[in-house]
Amino acid sequence: MAQVSNRQLFFRALLVGVILTLAGCTVALTPAYDAGIVSGVNAANEQALILFSEVSGGASAARYPKLASTYDEIIGKFDALRLRAAARDVPDLGRRLSGRLSEVCSDDPDGCANSSPGALQAIVDNLQRMKQENRQNGINALEVAAFKNAHETSVEQVLVVETALQR
Repeated sequence: MAQVSNRQLFFRALLVGVILTLAGCTVALTPAYDAGIVSGVNAANEQALILFSEVSGGASAARYPKLASTYDEIIGKFDALRLRAAARDVPDLGRRLSGRLSEVCSDDPDGCANSSPGALQAIVDNLQRMKQENRQNGINALEVAAFKNAHETSVEQVLVVETALQR
């Protein structure tokens, strides 16, 4: 058997050390998982679905004053979750990669690597439009169904992304 020199042992040990170090590192492209966002979205979504159920047959403008505080509470919860999700740090590598994907990410690299704030903003906007329409003109069952469909699409997007962050 050939003898291994001290220099070869050193380089082998160095190589094993580098490999072990790299294996222990994870490259982060997205913000860290936040269980509070997932539980908050689930809780606010439950309240929103109760509201959708309550007005599923439609709601007149005259009925709006009884619903106003419910709208405000739900919108406020989703907006607070949007701020929480937006406050997370997007790793530099994720920001740089998103910047290179300008066709997909447009001008918002953080939004590409951290899409939840945008989806939560869509939920807030949708509920605001529903609230305004209810207040001004009332809403019929078909409009409620359309608002609910848009809501569910955005909530599902947030939950899929956020649960995927749990590594």
